[in-house]
Amino acid sequence: MTAEATRVTYSGSAWATGAGPAIPPVLSVDEVGISATSDATNRLAVASPASLFNHAGAGHQMKLNKASTAQTAAILFQTNFSGRAELGTLGNNNFALKVSGNGTSYTTALEVNATSAGVELFRPVLLTGQSSPPASPANGHLWHDSTRGQLMARIAGQSRMINQQADIPCLVPLSGEYASTTMGSGGATTVLSGAANRIDIFPYIAGADLEANALGVNCSTAVAGALCKLVVYDALADGTPGSLLLETGTADLSTTGNKVLTLDCPHRVVRVEC
Repeated sequence: MTAEATRVTYSGSAWATGAGPAIPPVLSVDEVGISATSDATNRLAVASPASLFNHAGAGHQMKLNKASTAQTAAILFQTNFSGRAELGTLGNNNFALKVSGNGTSYTTALEVNATSAGVELFRPVLLTGQSSPPASPANGHLWHDSTRGQLMARIAGQSRMINQQADIPCLVPLSGEYASTTMGSGGATTVLSGAANRIDIFPYIAGADLEANALGVNCSTAVAGALCKLVVYDALADGTPGSLLLETGTADLSTTGNKVLTLDCPHRVVRVEC
């Protein structure tokens, strides 16, 4: 065989010299099958262990375009040609993930709203237990502390239990009764001597949702000319007072007994789990 650098083509029955038909730089065909048979629906069919879509020097973007909002643009994952998961914009412009156990009935697992980017989860979320906290959790980080048996959240730079997660009996006071705060160490109810121009802080954590229409203080020792007001603050992350929520009128402490200060309108005190 002598190398002649001659181009030859095969007609199906014999080889012939000559350039043959030129291949256009842009080739348009109706269907392409690579080791597979294409059809009118699957116009590109590929049977291969893997597929590679490489960059041309920079990034790479694959596009799935649909004709209108009500149509579907999705990637369908199948087992033996039976659908098991579908990911994309399914009948609207939201991005969703649907799964199926039989290829016929699909259940939406999550959906991301196209306008607000809000994420909606349609089933309970299972957090795998962590034997130790994350090394450097960011604010908003959630995890299940399996050692303590608690759900945790990173809030304002601190790791906190996100609720009480225990059934603790709580006596809900009847209408007209008082829910008492405590003072002193160990949560004991004691007597506090007041002083002029001083605010005394008493923490109160509601064990149930309550509606309060009055605040009160019990004066055990009368002082001539003594007055007081009751104010309510929200609590900061470290337990110190935050913003002023409400302030009552003035109570006269020149006589002993319960001093009831009616609120302008009832305030709802919600249960706080910590």
